[in-house]
Amino acid sequence: MLVNRRLALPAAAGALAVSALVFPPGTSAQAAPGAGPADRPAVPATAPVAATGATLPTEGLDILLTNDDGWDALGITAVREALTEAGHHVVTVAPSENNSGVSARVQLGGQVNAVEHEPDLWSVSTSPAGTVHFGMDEFFSDDAPDLVISGTNVGQNTGFDTNYSGTVGAATVASGAYDVPAVAISTAAPWGNDAGGAYDETADLLVEMIDEGLPVLPRGQFLNVNYPQLSSTRAEPLGIRYASNSQASLASIKFAPAAGEDPTLYDIVLGLGSEPHAAGTDTKLLGEGYVTVGVLDADRSVDAVQVPDVTDLVAVLNGDEPAPEPAAVVRKLPGKVAARTGYWVRTANIADGTKVSVVWKSGRKVLARSTATVKSDLFTLRAPKKKGTYTVTVSQGKKKLRAQKVSVR
Repeated sequence: MLVNRRLALPAAAGALAVSALVFPPGTSAQAAPGAGPADRPAVPATAPVAATGATLPTEGLDILLTNDDGWDALGITAVREALTEAGHHVVTVAPSENNSGVSARVQLGGQVNAVEHEPDLWSVSTSPAGTVHFGMDEFFSDDAPDLVISGTNVGQNTGFDTNYSGTVGAATVASGAYDVPAVAISTAAPWGNDAGGAYDETADLLVEMIDEGLPVLPRGQFLNVNYPQLSSTRAEPLGIRYASNSQASLASIKFAPAAGEDPTLYDIVLGLGSEPHAAGTDTKLLGEGYVTVGVLDADRSVDAVQVPDVTDLVAVLNGDEPAPEPAAVVRKLPGKVAARTGYWVRTANIADGTKVSVVWKSGRKVLARSTATVKSDLFTLRAPKKKGTYTVTVSQGKKKLRAQKVSVR
C-alpha cells in the first residue's frame, strides 16, 4: 500500500468542514439514517480504456501549489513541506485568505494584491482559480509546470459538493484551461482542531503517488483524492479505492428571515443533506474509512449521441428537418510531449473502432505516419523518437480533423 501513516487523528469534535462547507457544532458529516428519498444507484465508472503507459516524471517536478483555505493553512503547508523534502521545486501561489466554496470563480477586472512571504511562497488576493491564472502568468509563462496541486483541503471534497469546491475549481482551471496535469487533494479533518498529523499523512500519500508515476490524463481530466478522517478507533485508512462521485450533497442550504426590522435580510442556514450516498461512491467509501481516488472532467458537455431527445428537439426547432449528423471532432492535442511516449487525445462524434491517421511533419518533410483506433472517445497519440517541433495532422479518411504544432522533448 502506498500510504505512509505517521499519526492517528483523535476523534473529531466540534464543527466539520466538508467540501468547503463548514457545518455547525454538534452535527455529523453523514446523512441521517433513513432520511430523504430512496438511495440512488451508484453512477457507474466510465468503461476502462487501454492505458497508454504515459506517466509524469517522478523526480524533480516543477509544481504550482494552491488551495482554497489560504496560503498559510495547515493543509497546504504540510503538502509544500513534503513535496520540497522529496526534491520537487514548489511554487506556492494561494489565496491571501479563505476562499472555500467559490468553485472556479475568477475576477474579470480590477486589481489584486500579491505578497511574497518567502522565496516561492506567495499569497494573492483572489480566488483559487485566480491564483492558478496568476501563477501561470507570472511564474510559468514560458514553460508550464509539470503538475498543479490544489490542497490539501481542510475537509473532504466529494459527491455533488465538488461543484462548490474552490480546491476542485483550481484543478479544473489548471487541467482545462492550461492542459497541465492536476490533482485536487483533500483531508476529511475537523475544522479548527489540531489535525496536523492528518495533513502530514495526506501529504505523504501525495508524494508516494508521484513516486509511483501519476498517469497523464486527457486535457481537462484530473485526479480528485480524499483522505479519510481517522480516530482513536480507526488509526489508519482501510485502503485505497477508485470511486465515482456520489450524486448527493452533504449540505442542506436554506434561508430564514433575519432578526430585526429589515425585511430584506435573510440568514443562511447550513445543515446536513438528507439524501443517502449510494454504496461504492466516493462520499460513502470515504465515510467508511477508505482513501478515495477519482477522475473529474472540466468538460461538462455531453455528446449528441447520448441525448437523442435533445437532438430531436433541435430538429423540430429547425422546422422538422432532420438535424445534420454531428461533426467528427478531435480535441486539442498536447502541446509538449516526451519522445516515444503515448498520450490520450479526446474525440467527439467518432464511432468506436474508427481509424484515424496521424502525420508528423517538419516543414514539408513527413517524419512519421501512423493510424490509431478511437475507443470511448479517445485515441492514443504516439510521439516519434526524434525531438523537435512538428505539425501534427489528424485525419479521418480524406477529412482533416485537426492540425496543430506539437513539441517533442
